Amino acid sequence: MTDDQPGRPAVMDPIPLGRRHDMPARAAATAASRALSMRWPPAHPATRAVAGFRLTAIDTVWSAGEGPQVHGPIAALLLVCCGRVVALPQLTGPGSAALAARFSAPAPI
Repeated sequence: MTDDQPGRPAVMDPIPLGRRHDMPARAAATAASRALSMRWPPAHPATRAVAGFRLTAIDTVWSAGEGPQVHGPIAALLLVCCGRVVALPQLTGPGSAALAARFSAPAPI
C-alpha cells in the first residue's frame, strides 16, 4: 500500500495462529507512534529494544527513531514495536540483524 491508496489496508499474514489480519496502514502508523511515545505506564521493553534504530515503513509514509535503518511494512513495524518478534523476518535494512539480535538477547536483570 502506498499513501495515495488510503482505503487499502496493510496485510499481516504471518502471525502465530496463521490468521490473516488486515490492518489499515494509517491506523497502524498512529498505533506505532503511540507505542513508541508512551511514557506512562512505563514503556514496554520492546520500546527500549527499538531505540537506536531508524524504523521506516515501506507501504505508507511513516518513520521513527535515529540510527541504523530498518525497513518493513507498517504492520510488521507495529508488531515489533509491541514486542511481537514474529514480524522480525519481514524487516530489512542495515539495522535489521542488530534489531533481531536485541530481541533474542536475554533481558537485563
